[in-house]
Amino acid sequence: MVVDGNAIIAGTDNGIFLSTNDGGLWTDVSNGLENRKVSELAIGGSTIYAGTLWSGVWSRTLTEITGIEEYDTQFPATIFPNPFSSTATISFNELQRDCKVKIVDMLGKEIKLIDFSGKQLIIDRDDMKPGMYVVQLIDENGKVSYSKIIVN
Repeated sequence: MVVDGNAIIAGTDNGIFLSTNDGGLWTDVSNGLENRKVSELAIGGSTIYAGTLWSGVWSRTLTEITGIEEYDTQFPATIFPNPFSSTATISFNELQRDCKVKIVDMLGKEIKLIDFSGKQLIIDRDDMKPGMYVVQLIDENGKVSYSKIIVN
């Protein structure tokens, strides 16, 4: 088992599984793994390696496993608190006009799509399950920025 930030990645006799909510929910991420019996896991840089009993070494980038690209260090806002339980605030560095804020789960499913103008946006948890989500900001010019948000 390896941990990368809030992602827990476990190698088992049945493949490789990812949890982003402290083990509450596990997703099979074994795509391309011929022999699902994993004996060892390791992370080197941005790559995860799985040693199998009979098929050698399987590797994937963490981006492929978690579905999240490196987060844009230029994300034009601060998200707090993060992690959050009921509401989180996205406080933008500059006034936003006609932007879209999209929240996507780890499987790529759109959870929320908010049309927004202003400088501060409150995100309600509503029916978001515990775990890690991608926050995607699409500004009025179509520029896309990414960050992450974690629900307790």
